[in-house]
Amino acid sequence: MTVIDLTHTIREDMPVYPGTEQPRLTTACTVSQCGYRETLLHMFSHTGTHMDAPAHMLLDGAALDSYGADKFAGTAVVVDCRGQERISLPLLQSYDLSGVDFVLFCTGWDKKWGTPGYYEGFPCLTAEAAAPVPTSPTPSLTASIMKWTTLPTQHRLSAAIRPA
Repeated sequence: MTVIDLTHTIREDMPVYPGTEQPRLTTACTVSQCGYRETLLHMFSHTGTHMDAPAHMLLDGAALDSYGADKFAGTAVVVDCRGQERISLPLLQSYDLSGVDFVLFCTGWDKKWGTPGYYEGFPCLTAEAAAPVPTSPTPSLTASIMKWTTLPTQHRLSAAIRPA
C-alpha cells in the first residue's frame, strides 16, 4: 500500500484561521548545547492539518487517543469535488465506496493555501450526504473535510464514529 502524507508542516508563518493566534516554535535545546534538540510548540489544536475527534463536538464523544494508530491509515477513495458548491449525496453515490476505509474529498482548495480565499466558499458536505454515513470504528469522513455546512452535520458525523 502506498501511504500519502496530506499534512502541512507547522511553521510560525503558516496560514491560520482568521482570529487564531499564529503558532510559536521556540528552541528549547540544541544538540550543541544540550546534546539533543527540542522545540517548545505553542499552538491551537486546529492549527494546520488536523483531525477533529468526536470529543470536539460531543460532550460524550471519543477523543483521538481512544483510537489505535492503525485506524489512521487504510484504503481510500478520492471524491473529486472540484468546481462543486457542495458535496451532495448524488455526488457520493456516483463513486464505489464499498470496502474502503476512508473517503477523501479533492476540493481543489489546496491551490488557495496561504490566501484569504482558503477559508471561504469551499464545498461542504450536505446534511443529506452525511445522513447515510454508517456507524464506523474508523474516523473516515470527519478526517477528510475542512469545514461543515452546519454544526448539525458535523454532530451527525461525529456521533457516527466509534473507537474500535
